[in-house]
Amino acid sequence: PRTLTESGLQTARLGQVFSGIGGSAETLRDQLLAMAAANGRSSEEALAASIIFSRAGYARLQVLELTRSALLAANIAEVTAAQGAEFLLGIMNAFGDRVGQVNTRLAELNLVSNTSKVSVKELFAGMAVAGSIAHQAGLSFEQLSGIVAAAAQQTGQSGNRIGTAIKSALVGLSDPNLQKNLQQTFDIKVAPGGELREASDLLNEIFVRYQEMTKAERGSFLFSVAGKTQGSRLAAILDSYVSALVHATNQQLNLNSAEKENTAIVATLKNQLSGLVTEWERFIVIQGNRGPMQTLNEITKAFHNLLVVANTPIGSTLVTALSAILTLGVARTALTAITA
Repeated sequence: PRTLTESGLQTARLGQVFSGIGGSAETLRDQLLAMAAANGRSSEEALAASIIFSRAGYARLQVLELTRSALLAANIAEVTAAQGAEFLLGIMNAFGDRVGQVNTRLAELNLVSNTSKVSVKELFAGMAVAGSIAHQAGLSFEQLSGIVAAAAQQTGQSGNRIGTAIKSALVGLSDPNLQKNLQQTFDIKVAPGGELREASDLLNEIFVRYQEMTKAERGSFLFSVAGKTQGSRLAAILDSYVSALVHATNQQLNLNSAEKENTAIVATLKNQLSGLVTEWERFIVIQGNRGPMQTLNEITKAFHNLLVVANTPIGSTLVTALSAILTLGVARTALTAITA
């Protein structure tokens, strides 16, 4: 009964946000449970992730594909499927990705993680903070993830903090006063002719000029661009810039890495057991909806309506009278048994 009631509640929530394009919420739920079982995740996770994508207006097949990507992200990044869904939706919005590109992004992040000491979860965090600004400034997905990975590995700091430093630097470079200062002091033309250069091209020049600066000049440059708080992180970004370029280039080498790793994770006993539980829940829901669920609903409604009547003044009087009759009947039966 608990599985049936929980499933009904989750399906109702899904039905509230799912557009209905391409099928019903019930059909979508069954496919989601099968997918969760295949990936060794719980039904609750799959439904939570699907609700996030449904709220974004995606049709059934798109919700299914994106939820599978969220389950994949949950396995390789050690997050919940809902967290994976939020990260993936943020990346899609930041870089204008289509549904079919999501798994490629996961594969790229997984490959960067496998060739650095930075987890996919930390890469997610850095991309979430800086993704939108970086894309607008002209950095590619591969370049940004490479920078986050290289700088996080060098400093040992979180992806979130590195992403914040990148965002801070890119926002700072759009300031006309800073642009004038950098050109006059360091001969770095940020916006020649008033047009801001692509961030990838600008970072290449800044990296070259940074190598030529004295220690005092570097300190002045870092403080001007990133301020006191983010200056040390910007220094780490520039110091590890070559490694970032290597990560950005290598991301295209094995776009099946996330799928391969997920296959290995799903094969573990823990995920196999989780998948078994989910498949059992799916079985209960399917069987329950063929009869028992309707019966339970009708019984529950009938009993609820009876209590509603009983709680009215007239109903309360009838219940009291009925209780008295029943009490007398029980007492008479007891006396008969004693005197017999």
